[in-house]
Amino acid sequence: MKYLDANLNLYKTFIAVYEARKISGASVNIGIAEPTINYQIRELEKMLGAKLFTSHSRGVEPTSEADTLYPSAMAAISTLEKAAENLRTFDENSEAKIRMILPTTMAVTTLGHFFRDFRKKYPKIELEIYSRAQQENYNLFSLGQVDFVIDTDDICKKQNLKTIDFLTLNLVFIASKKFLIMNGFSQIIDKNDLSKLALIGHVENIKKIINETELELSPYIKTSSYEPIYPLVRLGTGIGLFTREYMENQDNDDVVELTIKNFNMQPQIKISCGYDKSRLTKASMAFIDDLLAFIQKN
Repeated sequence: MKYLDANLNLYKTFIAVYEARKISGASVNIGIAEPTINYQIRELEKMLGAKLFTSHSRGVEPTSEADTLYPSAMAAISTLEKAAENLRTFDENSEAKIRMILPTTMAVTTLGHFFRDFRKKYPKIELEIYSRAQQENYNLFSLGQVDFVIDTDDICKKQNLKTIDFLTLNLVFIASKKFLIMNGFSQIIDKNDLSKLALIGHVENIKKIINETELELSPYIKTSSYEPIYPLVRLGTGIGLFTREYMENQDNDDVVELTIKNFNMQPQIKISCGYDKSRLTKASMAFIDDLLAFIQKN
């Protein structure tokens, strides 16, 4: 079929223009002159028999045909790049790129020291960490733009990924001292008082507390990620349900851990590595192996 005769660079140029939405932006990103980019897009359009972009004052707009082509082109390029990388010998002096999805709080605290050690061991490996809204993250994964995901186990399994158990994080109730004083509480509160205070937590954790304790939590603030919880607690918005591991890495005397009397539940988060074996490179497998060893050691 004639579209298979195209130079692979035509598809790479198409991807660059699609993502940048500007010829000038694509030129900067891939280091190719604008006239060459225009020529390559015209050649690809001619070969495919389809218009890929329309021009406007701010740049270019992908057509529906371009929207159809983009995910397939991304997946094909990613597959070929990974295959080429896996054919090369891999050692501590190898040049490679590892792309992962990792929540910000985990990258900064729980795994911060591991990143430092891994960079020392593999100084020529480039790391790309994506921490965005979950749906956007998994769109990147489906397009082949990331190698693996480190996230809560239930999220990984919802995406039908194979998983490796990494670690379990303990959740604790936290509050700012100012918030406690304003509401007439100390650091020790009764379980029933949770229903009187605004609880800030991840939507899944709040569901578990409601289901397992039969507490009527109201009002509460549900979040789709863990990032907003600590800042909201510091501002005195309410009490938070957050990881003890993150708290232990904070140098902030204003936010304290609470003791909840008569509360027998120990909320936890199970963290896993979600992956598709066909997408793992030698470099990403080395990263996962070293991370498992680091967690077991610490």
